[in-house]
Amino acid sequence: MSKNLNITAVYIKLGKSIKINRLKCGLTLEQLAYEIGVQKSDIFSIEKGRNITTLTLIKIATVLNIHLKDLFDFNYNVTLNDIDKIVQKKQRKRK
Repeated sequence: MSKNLNITAVYIKLGKSIKINRLKCGLTLEQLAYEIGVQKSDIFSIEKGRNITTLTLIKIATVLNIHLKDLFDFNYNVTLNDIDKIVQKKQRKRK
């Protein structure tokens, strides 16, 4: 039973890591979904901790331009405020 809880915790942390890195890249759920060929709801579910295939994980890392192992770095010291600043900065660069 405890193994299942640990696996669930990993999926939740992985989803959070994907979301943080997606936002750092300035991508919306829709944009990431389009780039890897899935639905927006699939990305939303993954970011909430749903099971993810290895292929989808590789596609996400590729689009986010990060190493696959970096998605498993759960020592993120990023607040939502930090992410907002990063996104705003990227949006200004696009204009």
